[in-house]
Amino acid sequence: ALSTVSEPAILKRDLFGSVRLETAPDGTRRVVREVADARWWLGWLARWLARREVAALRRAAGTPAVPRVLEAGRGRIV
Repeated sequence: ALSTVSEPAILKRDLFGSVRLETAPDGTRRVVREVADARWWLGWLARWLARREVAALRRAAGTPAVPRVLEAGRGRIV
């Protein structure tokens, strides 16, 4: 689990969930997508889109300016 030393900054919140910037105890900053925050009637679509996003990010791994997936599952992507 990711614990933070400062309040997360909300970058985006919409019907499909939220995206926030967190600072880990070691000082690294991480973008976290919370699919669990999606509206109940769009949860299935939010989870499907999140799986596609993880797959695309993993395929593009090593490409400059593409973030690494550190953790994926349980309604969140880090």
